[in-house]
Amino acid sequence: MKKFVVLSFISLLILAFGSIVYGQEKAPVLEFKATGFVDAQTFYQKNATGANPAAGIYQTWAFNQAAGKNPATDDVQTFWESRARLKFDAIMGPNLSGTFFFEFDSQPWGDSSAGTRNSYGYWGGDRASLEIKNIYLTFGVPVIPIPMQFRIGEQGFALRPNILLTTDGIGITWDTKIDPVVIQLMYGKVFENQLQAADDDDMYGVHVRANISTWTVGGYWLYYHMNSYPFDTNAIANPAGDFNPAHVDQENNYAELSWFGAYADGKIGPLTLNLDFIYDHGFVAQRPNATDSNLPKANSVKYDGWLIHGKADFQIEKANVGVLAYYASGADGEQTSASGLPRTLDARNSYTNRVGSYIIPPSSESGAAYGESAVFYSFWLTRGDAGIANNLNYTAACRGGLGGTWMAKLYASYMVFPDFKLTAQGMYIGDTTTSGNTIGNARADNGTPKDYKVIGTELDLIGEWQLYKNLAFRAAYGYMFAGPAMKTWTGNAGHGNHMIQNPYGFYTNITYSF
Repeated sequence: MKKFVVLSFISLLILAFGSIVYGQEKAPVLEFKATGFVDAQTFYQKNATGANPAAGIYQTWAFNQAAGKNPATDDVQTFWESRARLKFDAIMGPNLSGTFFFEFDSQPWGDSSAGTRNSYGYWGGDRASLEIKNIYLTFGVPVIPIPMQFRIGEQGFALRPNILLTTDGIGITWDTKIDPVVIQLMYGKVFENQLQAADDDDMYGVHVRANISTWTVGGYWLYYHMNSYPFDTNAIANPAGDFNPAHVDQENNYAELSWFGAYADGKIGPLTLNLDFIYDHGFVAQRPNATDSNLPKANSVKYDGWLIHGKADFQIEKANVGVLAYYASGADGEQTSASGLPRTLDARNSYTNRVGSYIIPPSSESGAAYGESAVFYSFWLTRGDAGIANNLNYTAACRGGLGGTWMAKLYASYMVFPDFKLTAQGMYIGDTTTSGNTIGNARADNGTPKDYKVIGTELDLIGEWQLYKNLAFRAAYGYMFAGPAMKTWTGNAGHGNHMIQNPYGFYTNITYSF
């Protein structure tokens, strides 16, 4: 009996002290996590590359009179590309982590020896082509009862990324959740030049969303305050106020641009809907500069454009049928120049005063992220490395992939086998720019811009084959019947306009993801 009492007492002590020990919070253990992918893709295309690398409000091919055609058009292009991404997360418990995200590109294979960035495909290897995509820390604040999270550093900023904002930049995001509402605040340092002068550019954003039944509804405000516009660290050499005529565009301009948006994503039975409305508003202004009489008087350009976008998918067992339509406002060629900057000339040879085209923020890669076709828009299969309307400007706002156009699309996909899906799609694309065209720049003999409304019709066929769990092969062919809105001016009165040959492209991609 005594032994039983003693053993019972010892057992109780063990349980008591054991509970105390295990009840204490364990010290977090550092965990490393690696993710990424490696791919290779082929291109065989004609006239499917971006129309203008300058990426302004208009996106036009320039006619090459010596060649009798547009440069790099009406010729077949063939090449390979590769990309690899490697992301490391150093995780110290649920409330603290650090992220290092790297990217490597070969664009195209057989990179020239002069290249570093995007050139690891140089024959002989040993290229310094490592890119730092993101470096940031993420942490929670456990002492506050409301769950919240901060992210500080070079990170991805996104708001409706396929149509508005997707970019990498340095800044801070703050997220908090008060069921069913999630609130996100964003700040980004877009550009910093002279530390002692107010010539920097900043981004601010507020994004609020809520989950209601099977729907997510949200709204946001995005604001860019730019004391230097367009911003370019290689061009701005002097503090703001110390104007240099050689850098007149950057040093004498400032801008304030805002985007207001609302969206709804949800399901009604087998029907999935995605709806968006975006309005952009603001101005770009020239600072008065009394010391340089050669400059025109100070003026400003008003910006106000809009986009409405809708997509519906109907899932029936192994099949999916969908429709998509959008309208993005276009500019008026009699009010807007190609760049949309003050003291630049419109089609009337008057100074630009208004940009009515839908625009996207500087550096946003939404044009590459849109991915709704193989030829005219960017294409998800090629990671956005093709597409006539794939528009990107790293130092100023531009029309992106959608501004100045509208589109109606019908598509259907079917799982032919458990690991193979086939998709067919067709779309009609129109032009919303007035007194000119968004893509082409056709003119009458007297130099007056033509105004055509049909960009073209495109048909695509896409196959996706999951070879292994982590290895996918995809192939696609797209053909576009070009419309008159893609004509380009030859530059010679009496010689009319050049109509490009119908664009097409055949693409393949194999990706190993981990």
